[in-house]
Amino acid sequence: IEAAVATDPMTVSLQCRMALKSTIAEMLGGSPIRPLQQHMESVVACVDLLPKFVDAVIREDWTAAAEWRKQIVGGEHEDRLRAGTENVAAIVGFAVAARLAEDERGAETARLAALRERLWTALERVPGDLVRITPDDGLANTLTVAANGVSSAALVAGLDLAGFAVSTGSACAAAAPEPSPILAALGVDARYRNGVLRMSMGRTSTEAGVDALAGAFATVVERAREAA
Repeated sequence: IEAAVATDPMTVSLQCRMALKSTIAEMLGGSPIRPLQQHMESVVACVDLLPKFVDAVIREDWTAAAEWRKQIVGGEHEDRLRAGTENVAAIVGFAVAARLAEDERGAETARLAALRERLWTALERVPGDLVRITPDDGLANTLTVAANGVSSAALVAGLDLAGFAVSTGSACAAAAPEPSPILAALGVDARYRNGVLRMSMGRTSTEAGVDALAGAFATVVERAREAA
């Protein structure tokens, strides 16, 4: 192939089959699961306050499951897809929880969306340059904002000391010091990309908690800007 490419690359045709998969853990119980836009989607239970090490896979065509290759060898469980013994209790619990989450999705989504908007309304009053990244029709339980002149690390550390667990984005990229390339793809101005903060709400979130978070955010931003 290398020789043919070097001689006359126009005569060489290479084909590649690639499966596209995404994780939709944040959507469980918060948004309807739409028809697949890729080959597979997965939902991880531990993200949704359920037992760890249990997940579900949604696949467009299960007739091609024989093409899957197990990543851990040693056993022939689950039609030779994995090695090990399934945690049946956790799997059944995940299924029941998923059904309950879907049954309650309408009311819970409305409640969380109201909390999200309450939080943003309060944050808008914080002095300084702050923008909202989460669209109005985004996930009901999540609000992502970006502050100019304040680092994400300072926001996370300050709010952690105040008793709030927040993040700078996806846990998959938590160790990366540079801003996420997704921010640029979304059109977020460069001056905001170092001050991104993601705040998520859940079943235990309340109006009082949201108000306390907004107050702590204002204090942390003020102190961070003074220190800068």
